[in-house]
Amino acid sequence: MSKESFDKEVDDFFKNYQDRGMKKWSGFFLSDHTVQINKSNIARNTIYHKKPEMRTLSNSLCKDE
Repeated sequence: MSKESFDKEVDDFFKNYQDRGMKKWSGFFLSDHTVQINKSNIARNTIYHKKPEMRTLSNSLCKDE
């Protein structure tokens, strides 16, 4: 292919080309991003339940007497 025919083909392509801009990138995430998002969602949705209060040794000995 000669340089002139290549240049003409490139020019013809860009005359009719419509860039979709952000539309083509809106659904694009790197796998690293999705892993971090999933970890963040798990951390935010974790529910910590309050555990019963521990008795001290001196309290339990006093109650047993």
